[in-house]
Amino acid sequence: MSLLRLLGIATTSIAAAILSGAAAVGVVFAEPAPQLAVKSPISNGFAWSEFAARLVAQSIKKGTLLQLEWPEQRANRVRKYSLAAFRREPLDAEALAFLALTGEASQARHLMHDAEMLSRRKLMVELWLMIDYSKQHSNEAALRALDSALRTSSSGRPFLMRTLVQSLAEPDFVRYAAQLLADQPPWADEFWHQAYTVPATLPNVAKLRVTVARRGLTVPEQYDRALLSELSRNRLFQQAEQIFELLGGKLPHAQGQAIRNADFGTAPRYLPFDWQLFFNDSLTVDLVPSTGQLVIRTYESGSGKAARQLIELSPGKYVFSAAASAQSPKLLGALSATLTCAQVDNGQTLARFRIGQDKNGQALDIVDPDCRFYWFDLEIAPQADRQSHNIIVDSVSLMRNADHG
Repeated sequence: MSLLRLLGIATTSIAAAILSGAAAVGVVFAEPAPQLAVKSPISNGFAWSEFAARLVAQSIKKGTLLQLEWPEQRANRVRKYSLAAFRREPLDAEALAFLALTGEASQARHLMHDAEMLSRRKLMVELWLMIDYSKQHSNEAALRALDSALRTSSSGRPFLMRTLVQSLAEPDFVRYAAQLLADQPPWADEFWHQAYTVPATLPNVAKLRVTVARRGLTVPEQYDRALLSELSRNRLFQQAEQIFELLGGKLPHAQGQAIRNADFGTAPRYLPFDWQLFFNDSLTVDLVPSTGQLVIRTYESGSGKAARQLIELSPGKYVFSAAASAQSPKLLGALSATLTCAQVDNGQTLARFRIGQDKNGQALDIVDPDCRFYWFDLEIAPQADRQSHNIIVDSVSLMRNADHG
């Protein structure tokens, strides 16, 4: 898809909304009586600009910034009001822009450039130039105009940001967005704050994040965490894993090991690939990197999910093992590890391993070629004595059996 079409998705509604707001002052006056405006407290050229803005806004609702649909009479009135405004306020960029809209294409382009020289803070001017540059296949200039609008227009930025994010539904826009972000503009944080909020754009947002990461650009960590969370929630696990690894996510130490941070030696950072810890009124879980332990405390027969990690498994034979301790073997037996396919709704538990049983490890055979990502959970069952208990997990392991590929 061309940049022209991508940028034209919402410029009409943006311009109409902004101009409608800009024309609010003129609305209080009767349209046939602009002389009232010049008798008001704003009796200067800007009053005439307000009337021109109102008429332009009405026309934009029916057309585009480049092809306005309006009767000749309305165009003449816009021209008249704009000239009146410009004569009184020769530095009024908006009046010059309105005048440009009533002229021929070549004249309009010349006047719009003049208006931009007077002020880069006029959203309508930047929008018009953005579309015009795109029509001329000058994508670099179009992107500069969009960047300028995002940098300078506080009123238009929410509309533009929403358009920018929604445009990422088109794969072609990824490279344009990467260009815009290359100079780390002041609106970049706001963009990343919104980028993960539109599910339809998530695959391309992931591509964009990978692209800028490879170029050495950084993103605030809280937005990376939110993006990974949304990608995983929408089961875009492969894209999420790629970003996780680009961010320096901790990989399993040993070859064939499926579990990251299996010895609990580092604090969780990027979920769901790092350990996600759970708690409730009767269960708390702490990961203590200094001692390399996962500490599970239960109160009043507390139970439930204690920790979770998303792991990747290919078909083959694996061996599960764990090192843990508790006040009694019975209590230790209440702790188990489960494996569930993460790529389907309400997936059935593929395997359940009892911690503390079978010191030589417990075998697992993965045979489903269609499931690649699994939830690995540590869970604790309720205890009958309703006492407080501690369980300490020193390590967990799910190793691919080299002898059986």
